[in-house]
Amino acid sequence: MKKKLLKSISIICSVALVLSMAACGGKSGSDSDEKDAQEASEAGSAEAEEAEEPAGEAGDTEITVMIPSWGEPSQELLDEFTSETGMA
Repeated sequence: MKKKLLKSISIICSVALVLSMAACGGKSGSDSDEKDAQEASEAGSAEAEEAEEPAGEAGDTEITVMIPSWGEPSQELLDEFTSETGMA
């Protein structure tokens, strides 16, 4: 009885997995979505080319990272990082 129950549950989970993979991996039937994605990609690459700095002049680049307040490192850790890497 217990074996049949476990086998049934594993079959149900397998079917759910296959269906979810099929639902998420399907190809869109709309060409407009593909065109929009291609245009966005081209626009993004054009912006990236404009924003690029010549090699060797990226010393003042600032990177902003958004993290929750509980994930924020302490000032002590930041100071240790700065002393080890030389980056502020």
